[in-house]
Amino acid sequence: MQHIDGLELRGLMIYPSLLSGKAAVQETIDRFTNANLPLEIISGGTGEEADSKELSCTEHRSGSYVYEAQTRIQGPEDLSPNAVHSASSP
Repeated sequence: MQHIDGLELRGLMIYPSLLSGKAAVQETIDRFTNANLPLEIISGGTGEEADSKELSCTEHRSGSYVYEAQTRIQGPEDLSPNAVHSASSP
């Protein structure tokens, strides 16, 4: 890996954190480990926090829905705790 002044590699970022990507995440972790690259941080986001943990993430970024809520909330019924939402449909 090339040295770039002012830039320090500390790990990787996963987006989105979906269990369907577990094999790819593990392969990437293995490649980092085999290449002796730093893996202090594995950052996951947009999926469920529990999924990020299962994917070996050390942190979870859960803020993206705050910014895209306008595309997902069509009316008061969407604010109900019982509302069912799909990540792939607005």
